[in-house]
Amino acid sequence: MEREITYTQLHLLQEMFEQQVKEQNIVFPDEEQEELCLDDFIEQYIQGNDNPQIRIDWQV
Repeated sequence: MEREITYTQLHLLQEMFEQQVKEQNIVFPDEEQEELCLDDFIEQYIQGNDNPQIRIDWQV
């Protein structure tokens, strides 16, 4: 079941994402990949995951 999210929740999810990036020392190869990871992070929450994680899917 998908849940609706508010702009406030969206902002908080972006902050959670940025915090995880900092804590895990993640370096994205480009902005597009960072956006894709952020979109996936938000989608995890929409799909019901209260603790989304950054999933890295590019080759280093």
